[in-house]
Amino acid sequence: MSGSKRSGPVRAGEAGRGIAVVATEVHALAQRSADAAQSIKALITTRGQHVGAGIPLVSESGTKLGAIVRRIGAISLLIGDIAGSATRQAESLSQINGAMGAMDPMTQQNIA
Repeated sequence: MSGSKRSGPVRAGEAGRGIAVVATEVHALAQRSADAAQSIKALITTRGQHVGAGIPLVSESGTKLGAIVRRIGAISLLIGDIAGSATRQAESLSQINGAMGAMDPMTQQNIA
């Protein structure tokens, strides 16, 4: 019996050491999880700050793009005016050319 009495405490000691090893591993895992959570929190905070800093830039970009669109519209109107003026000038030059053409035979008759 003394052998069986000894094997009980020996097994209990081995089980205790096994539990201690598992507890150490669980503690290490919990520590790594806490470290990872801190890293994730820091990343989220940093990204949040980046997004917060970007919001005014996006707003400013939208304002600038709106101004560009308005200026392009104004330029388009000016180009339309220039095109209309060029057409009117071409028509006037054509009339002047026609008048000059009509005057040429008269000038030739006056010379002769």
